[in-house]
Order: sequence, then C-alpha cells, then structure tokens
Amino acid sequence: MRIHDAEPLVYDFEELGRAWVEDAVIGWLSKPENRKAFIRESGWVTKLKDDKVAPFVEYVAPKIKTEVLLHDARDIVRALN
Repeated sequence: MRIHDAEPLVYDFEELGRAWVEDAVIGWLSKPENRKAFIRESGWVTKLKDDKVAPFVEYVAPKIKTEVLLHDARDIVRALN
C-alpha cells in the first residue's frame, strides 16, 4: 500500500469541520482591521502577519464545534469495522 492510498480518509475527517472553519475565517476577515492582516511572498504565497496569528486563532478556535467533530469522526471509524 502506498501512503497516497491512505490520504483520502484523512481528507474526509478534515471535511467534517470545514464549514465551521470557513465561516469563522470569513467572520474574522469581515472586520475592517483584519483585511490587511496578510502579506504576499514570492510565488504568490500568502501568509498571516506575525502579529495577527494569535488574534486569528483566538477568534476562530472557539467557533469550531469540537464535540460534534469527535462524535462524527467516531461514527465514521465505527462504520469502517
């Protein structure tokens, strides 16, 4: 088995919380003071400015419904057995 063959399941788990994360990120970016929180490096790589990382995580983290994600993930693993 190649490692690539195992990756799709990881991506399936990631999808469980995508809507919450996207909603939180859009909410954070909708604040005018956060719209210029990014820098563009060579090759169009875009990153958060160092001083914006902590406020970003503080805003986004509580909006992710961890207990629901864990429940859904456990259901998926049980279904595999």
